[in-house]
Amino acid sequence: MSIFRRLFAPPERKVLAIMDPFTRAALLLVPRDRYENDEVHKKRVLVFLFGALDALIQAERITGDAMSETLSLYLMLAFPTMSESEVKNTVNFLADASADPAWIPIMQRGGQTMVDWSRGDSTAPARLVKIVQHGLDDF
Repeated sequence: MSIFRRLFAPPERKVLAIMDPFTRAALLLVPRDRYENDEVHKKRVLVFLFGALDALIQAERITGDAMSETLSLYLMLAFPTMSESEVKNTVNFLADASADPAWIPIMQRGGQTMVDWSRGDSTAPARLVKIVQHGLDDF
């Protein structure tokens, strides 16, 4: 992709382009069956990644329907085995989690991890491993 197309890409496209390698890096050390077969671990993964996505959405000033559409599209791209109804339920869960004191710290950790990663901390996405295993108890 040329530098000009990157500079003038819609903000949603930029966000998704950044989230793709971040998600791959974050999930690299987390065995798929670890979070796909355990509801708590799955929620931790989703909330952490949503925190990272939300940091980018805020930085790009994406609001309203575009924010929800970006989240839905991200989930479809990052988790292609999710059905349309699972995506919809996950979007609803994440909206609720963003106001839930039990989930907010994990979401904030995901957002801070994205900030750190964008500043050059190449190991930042690996923090997801600890989140999945321990929540925030190990920090």
